[in-house]
Amino acid sequence: MYEEEIKNLEAQTKQGQSPSNLFGQVKDLADKVVFEADFLKCFRLAKVIDEIFSKAGDNLSLNLRNELSGLAVKLKFLSLPRWPDSVVAELFEDGLGSVLTDEDVMAATRLQAKLIEIPSFLRDEFKQTVIRHLRENQELISDKKIEIEGKPASATISNILRDYLNLFGDKPTSNVEFAAYFMKSKNYKALPEAGQNKVKELLKIFDMLSKSSFTPEGLENAILYMDRDGVMKMLDHGVITIMDSGIKAQRSFQPLAIPQEKQQPVSQKQKAIEAVETVEAGPEQEILLAYQGDPKQQKAISKEEEKIKAKFGSDLKKVRSEFFASIQKQSTNRAIALFRVLAQNDDLGKFIKQDEKLNKFLAAVWEKQYGKGLVKKFKKNPDQVKFIRLFLKYVLQERLGLNNNDSARIGLQIANILVGLGKKNYNKVAYFDVKSREFKWFD
Repeated sequence: MYEEEIKNLEAQTKQGQSPSNLFGQVKDLADKVVFEADFLKCFRLAKVIDEIFSKAGDNLSLNLRNELSGLAVKLKFLSLPRWPDSVVAELFEDGLGSVLTDEDVMAATRLQAKLIEIPSFLRDEFKQTVIRHLRENQELISDKKIEIEGKPASATISNILRDYLNLFGDKPTSNVEFAAYFMKSKNYKALPEAGQNKVKELLKIFDMLSKSSFTPEGLENAILYMDRDGVMKMLDHGVITIMDSGIKAQRSFQPLAIPQEKQQPVSQKQKAIEAVETVEAGPEQEILLAYQGDPKQQKAISKEEEKIKAKFGSDLKKVRSEFFASIQKQSTNRAIALFRVLAQNDDLGKFIKQDEKLNKFLAAVWEKQYGKGLVKKFKKNPDQVKFIRLFLKYVLQERLGLNNNDSARIGLQIANILVGLGKKNYNKVAYFDVKSREFKWFD
């Protein structure tokens, strides 16, 4: 949908059409792709606006420049995972303020999707870069003045973060301190409701960035696991949620204790509650380490991913072709990197559905393995999660020769990229079995 309209805009922009003539088309199309939440088209439309700025330069009127800038920021946040790390970091220094409470954007969710796509060994460095930019952000949260270190100050993002850190120290805070800020800060209480809502979203983002991805509470990827008693659970940002057989939440609790040096006095009743809530804590660090896999392979896959993006950009037809070539050559790391790129572009389902050669080949293979009944369902709806799962399993195990544990772990990592894009049903691809200490595919 809207493919022709975007192609037409891209062509007109390259031809140097007048920005004032293009603005109406850009605005109308932006409203449509935002409503559809089509992040790839948001990305392309943001690129169109960047091209307009590049060609028009200082010839744009102030009003038109502001209108286009506002559209570009919104479109870029909606397509955040598609942008280079440097562009993303700059958006958090100049742009975040305009979308903090925008329900179309959901900035914290877009940031999480971006983090999931970054290899885990690079995430903490990226988080610190974004924090540095965030702390330089001079966009206003509210017109109301606040007080910083005894002096009147504007309620900028930078100053709100200073206020937050002044209360608890220049370190990542515990969940208790995070909640306590809203009760303790005079500046927060003095803001109007709209400003308070922006502060809550800002600190939610800052909290996400402050926690290391090498800790269970800081890991962006939710991981399903089966405990030693055969109960399916989910580890998500340090919170363990018990799931039912349909992979739905029943209840959850926070298994991670507050760091000793930051603990506050608590009543005996509260200590008893915490003891009950933490009794099942224990496997989360093991699950995290198992999920990350071999650091050397992570780095090798990351290098392949960078090469693929540099060579093919957003040309998914060429990415698909290269995927077939990597399978033929049994280039394991490159094939996994290509899987990741396809997932990042939400193209796995489209690939298996649209590529006639691949579709026919899988149908023939699966008919021998699983029977005609499954193949009949596959032909009817080839892009269902269960068929994407079988596709991942077939390629990783039978074509690339990975064992069940490694293939399921990588399958889960790829599925989590899609979960980060809002496709929550992809959490039914694989899980970690605590008893055997291995990843397993769902049937």
